[in-house]
Amino acid sequence: MVFKRNGILYRINNLTQALDFVWEMKDLSKALKTGTMDDSFLELCDHKGKIWVLECVILGAKVLLNLWFQNKTELKHFDVRFSWEGSVEEFRAAVHYLAAAADVQRFFRVYRK
Repeated sequence: MVFKRNGILYRINNLTQALDFVWEMKDLSKALKTGTMDDSFLELCDHKGKIWVLECVILGAKVLLNLWFQNKTELKHFDVRFSWEGSVEEFRAAVHYLAAAADVQRFFRVYRK
């Protein structure tokens, strides 16, 4: 998983339950379209047990995303590692492309020889 803003990349390698994350984001996008989305927090983990929390906040016509990472020295403390703010349309477009990429990847994985 790669988060990108203004050419700055933040990568999470070997994300576990990646498709579940994609479908959660798709559900958030649908809720945002209907006006029923509340602020949300999604937990992300990698294969080594590292934990991130993706915070999705609605600010009127804007969406704010913060990706928090568990501090190695203080396990109860999280630091913001990535932040993005954009319009609802930008958020929904990004989620659409994420879901489309997940569908394509799954298609090729099933039918690849």
